[in-house]
Amino acid sequence: LYLDISSNYLYADGTKLIAKGLEVNQALEDLLISSNELDDDGAKYLAHALKTNSTLKTLVLHDNLMTGKAAKTLASALSKNDTLHCLHLCENQIGASGVEALAKMLKKNVGLKKLHLADNDLVASSIKSLTRVLQKGGSVTELNLSHNRLEDEGAKLLGAMIRSTNCVKDLHLRKTRIHWQGIAALADGIRHNKSLEFLDLSYNRIQNDGMSDLVGSLERNFTLKRLLVRKRDHQGIPSEKEREMNEFLQRNINEDIKEMKVALLMGAHEKYGQESALHKALQQTKSLADLRPLKHVWQFVWDLGGEKPAPFAPYSITAAIQRSRSNRN
Repeated sequence: LYLDISSNYLYADGTKLIAKGLEVNQALEDLLISSNELDDDGAKYLAHALKTNSTLKTLVLHDNLMTGKAAKTLASALSKNDTLHCLHLCENQIGASGVEALAKMLKKNVGLKKLHLADNDLVASSIKSLTRVLQKGGSVTELNLSHNRLEDEGAKLLGAMIRSTNCVKDLHLRKTRIHWQGIAALADGIRHNKSLEFLDLSYNRIQNDGMSDLVGSLERNFTLKRLLVRKRDHQGIPSEKEREMNEFLQRNINEDIKEMKVALLMGAHEKYGQESALHKALQQTKSLADLRPLKHVWQFVWDLGGEKPAPFAPYSITAAIQRSRSNRN
């Protein structure tokens, strides 16, 4: 069940009534309550409801005049709530104290998957505690820090996080005032990362040297599939570098599709499972004919081994996947 009551002039008093309903509601899964000037008091009411609610999965609180105090209140509630999967706090002013409270919460919380903190007046020092927590792992797979003044120092912290994290798959850093040195730090992290699949660096000052670093990192990275580098101020990014980058990204997509094809024959997938693997493969391939479940997949497995198996002999698909991965590494 989905409810969008954004831009309804609820203020804190109106939020109090919504929160009371959440305390007893057992059906609502997604609540969008942005642009209602809830302020810190409204956050307090919602946090109280989150302590008892066990069905809400998404809470969107963009543009609500919330400060670090509100983030602390919500973080305290989420330390005891593993049901909420997505928390959106964009366009507020939670600052360093708010991010620190959320980082502390993530040490205990195992349910939160998406954390959006775009446009919160954050700087490099604001995200230090968060990057340290995520560097060690956790549940968060999507992190949005776009439209904050992170600059190169913030990018260095994120680069160190990317280097060792095994949880973050989507990272949004659009318009965060990152220059070449910050891009170099991120590229170093990408080179060693094995979980990141999407990275948005749009409207940063990447320039030619930055693109060279990113392309170089992709030679060793086999998980990143989408990398956005939309230009800012008409800066010059050579088309040749963009072409190289796209070739590496397409290679990673193709490798993922190959593993999913094998999953169709195996009836399982180490990350997704049978149905999800088929769904993702259908999303990423252009032709249904490319997914013929036996002949096509068998030929692929055959090719992986480097030699043909003996007639009628059993052939280990798992071993084929392992050989493919070892060749990449």
